[in-house]
Amino acid sequence: MVTMYVRSTICRCVSGMTLFLVVGLAACETDQTSGPGPQFVLPDGSIAPFDGGGSGFDAGDVPDADAAAPVDASDGADASDGADASDGGEDVSYSEMIGSIGGTTYEDRCPAGQLAIGVEGGTVGTGFYDGALSNLRTLCGTPALPTDASTVVTIGPGARVPELADVRGTEATGPVTQATCPANQVLVGLQGDTIVLDFPPARPVVRYLQIVCAPLSYTNGAVTTGTPEPSGGVGTTRPVSVGPFNCEPNTVAAGMRVRAGDIVDGVQARCEPAVVLP
Repeated sequence: MVTMYVRSTICRCVSGMTLFLVVGLAACETDQTSGPGPQFVLPDGSIAPFDGGGSGFDAGDVPDADAAAPVDASDGADASDGADASDGGEDVSYSEMIGSIGGTTYEDRCPAGQLAIGVEGGTVGTGFYDGALSNLRTLCGTPALPTDASTVVTIGPGARVPELADVRGTEATGPVTQATCPANQVLVGLQGDTIVLDFPPARPVVRYLQIVCAPLSYTNGAVTTGTPEPSGGVGTTRPVSVGPFNCEPNTVAAGMRVRAGDIVDGVQARCEPAVVLP
């Protein structure tokens, strides 16, 4: 039997049997952090934990700057900002941040078997937050390894995280738009532009968020990422002034870490390694 994932699972056919993924989004909103790591079901019905025995990432592992950082008056930052111990193991890393710390931290992880392929968001058009990004969601796609001589990892439809009305940043007054990677590419980094708001003290928040994408290849039992290239963006279209902040080589975005309240204060790509296990 062959078990296979890109730390957010890729499936293939093995000995005439298909590895079926349980595509279920872990509940993220009850404590505003991610829930238990996703799982997938092997053909014999046994359960293999996605986290693979990693030590886990916990808010206690690193100093949490949120407690001392200034936040929006209406943001309601709380002590649950750190990812919990089941959040993805020691292999999870994050890109540098577009924006700054503020509001509540959300671990918007794509469901098991999916990777980030884009973003959705709107812009605040009036008042104190004028120009800031809001109403942000992560768009996900479902990767599949090639079944013929091709080396291209194809990307099919996926989820929108969060799926329901609970967007990240609630004050958008402009139209909500989407930016997605080119066909059969996944998100591997972020860049964009910020606007400084005087809360006080003054600090930058996200104004424009542009995605950086790359294709995936499967050769000799391994998945590798291609050359990162910027794609579309959401928010107030501006020249890029921050980034690009990419995932480490041969890691891909399996979601986003978003800091938000009324608006989107900061965004990081949630990066996980592209691995195929024999």
